[in-house]
Amino acid sequence: MVSIKRFGDFLILENSEGEVTLNRKLDEIELIVKKMFKSEDEFEESKSGEGSNVIDGVFLESIDRSKSAKTYKELKVFLFDDEFRYDLIFRINLEKVIVPKGQTFNPEDLKTCDIEFKRYYEGEQPLGVVEKKEFEIDKIESDLFEELISEIEEKYPSDRGEDEFSIETE
Repeated sequence: MVSIKRFGDFLILENSEGEVTLNRKLDEIELIVKKMFKSEDEFEESKSGEGSNVIDGVFLESIDRSKSAKTYKELKVFLFDDEFRYDLIFRINLEKVIVPKGQTFNPEDLKTCDIEFKRYYEGEQPLGVVEKKEFEIDKIESDLFEELISEIEEKYPSDRGEDEFSIETE
């Protein structure tokens, strides 16, 4: 019996060292995010103790990994605060770990990932999207999230008409 594999799965099997490195990088990113943000329950438990969230009031909802490999692997981080829900997506292209036959994969070559950041308010349509291409994995830290929030605020202000009506008097 002949076994048929998806093209992406075939490429990864042929380059298993690259896949191991790619998964380690995603593990690294996941650990960094877990250190930056806590779930609401974890935050309540640790209020009297050590540690806090990067930005007050922003909590970790969940972290998911892409299950099937087509052209990339990704780590999706779902965050929320009182007003918005955020999706922070770290994506690594499989082409970065695939080397031609006869060559060996160098783990030092996998240094960057793409980042996509989305903000939602009551609904499925994002209020704003910010993308960063070829972002250095070693530079993922708390400042990144603050930078993404600032960038999305600048491009897509969160004013939803709250100050729409005002009366001037003399």
